[in-house]
Amino acid sequence: CFPYRPVANACPMVVDTVKYKDNWFKKVFVQSMDVKNTPAYLLKVTATSGRLGGQRIDVNTVDYAAQLGNLAGQLDATTWFFGDNYGADTEWVPLYGVHTDSDSYGVLASMDIKGSYVVPSEMTPNYGILSTDTTNVQLVFEFEGDTLIGKYTPRPIWYYRIKNVKTGEYLTNSLDSAKNTYTWSEGWPYAFFGKLAPNKPGNPITADAKYDQTFGLRYVPTANQSTTDGKNNYEFWVVSRVDYTTPNASEYYYLAQINGRMVFMKADLYDTDAVLKKAMRFQFGQIDNSGKYTGKDDINGGTATIYGVEGAVKVENVEGLVELYSVDGRVISSKQVNGSATITAPRGVVIVKNGANVTKVVVK
Repeated sequence: CFPYRPVANACPMVVDTVKYKDNWFKKVFVQSMDVKNTPAYLLKVTATSGRLGGQRIDVNTVDYAAQLGNLAGQLDATTWFFGDNYGADTEWVPLYGVHTDSDSYGVLASMDIKGSYVVPSEMTPNYGILSTDTTNVQLVFEFEGDTLIGKYTPRPIWYYRIKNVKTGEYLTNSLDSAKNTYTWSEGWPYAFFGKLAPNKPGNPITADAKYDQTFGLRYVPTANQSTTDGKNNYEFWVVSRVDYTTPNASEYYYLAQINGRMVFMKADLYDTDAVLKKAMRFQFGQIDNSGKYTGKDDINGGTATIYGVEGAVKVENVEGLVELYSVDGRVISSKQVNGSATITAPRGVVIVKNGANVTKVVVK
């Protein structure tokens, strides 16, 4: 079992925490359950060898919570945490409407170069560029299925193809197309718009064989996002080679721009942070009739809108009882709403029910 490590001398007991990258995690002990009255705690014996050993402590001698505090302070029991810089369900982005198996129309707006959008260059090869002309920037995000990805901490992932409305061509990682490879430094492949790639037979996800044209949209961690009035802007990276059957983050390719051309950059195992600094941050949004960009918060104005924000679910233009459930069916909260409301919810996937309407959202 994994008892929490309490803060020393805290009354009532307060669980100790540790910050890793952008998030805080609760410290725990790793405790055996197979020895009556004298459980063993997993210890790191030496800093140099990394060997592990067990230290048995009689839990009947003193108050359990007090003993854990004493154990951590005097016997130097090792504490642990589980996770990484993403929460349990908040690594990959589900676009609005994804669960209805419908396509989503919108634009891929750069958060690094504001006012610019991904479009085909219409050159040879037809590599992507960023354009400030909003005339032909409309894209179709074709939903290709969702599943779980990860060897040790499986998380929900949603897959998309991205098609330009004007040309009908699809954004593609040209890694296996030598003639389309843009040679720059390490030779990053073009992100070009091309013909629809055939789907891999027998795959429940409607994806091409190497996921060069079928993308995951990976959340940019909070600390790396730009903000508007202190609020995060729902930014993500566009990532290729994200095959859920053989997940390997060091093999992911991130959409980036070099010398005015869109390329895919590989997340090298030993230099991932450097690649992520060059990877472009994007937001999904719309261009209105006046040519103005509207972000996620402004989409579907006038109709019922439900989406996750940091630490809560936000509902707009909603009437009646709104109920929040965890993915395993537990009730999180419920509230009568007449218009708009912000309902506190834990981070992760939350199921929102309003009358006959049921929606899944991701709370950050």
